[in-house]
Amino acid sequence: MNEKIGELLVKENLLTAEQLNNARDVARTKNERLGAQITSLGYLDENELTDFVAKQYGVPSIDLDEFEVDPELVLGVKLRAGGVELGWSVADYVSELESELLAAVPGDRTEDSSD
Repeated sequence: MNEKIGELLVKENLLTAEQLNNARDVARTKNERLGAQITSLGYLDENELTDFVAKQYGVPSIDLDEFEVDPELVLGVKLRAGGVELGWSVADYVSELESELLAAVPGDRTEDSSD
């Protein structure tokens, strides 16, 4: 993707240029991702942003809140580091999985630290 996500959101009239600049400033100040600031500032909700990004990459978007996870499936999940079993939580596992999935998606996700 040649254009950064922020510019694409403005181009599609989902954000104003002023909102984008404000979200960038807050993201830089808090050292957080641009998308997190766009949603926390209320410019877009998480589903709108997720749907937009999914559309840009040509992949489907799903709302995980619409799915119920079978607790028995989660019981087998354990985090290990250096051969040592660590404590775990579903939130930790989902966060790690999300990071791995994001790392596998090509494209520039460093917009929040540029300009």
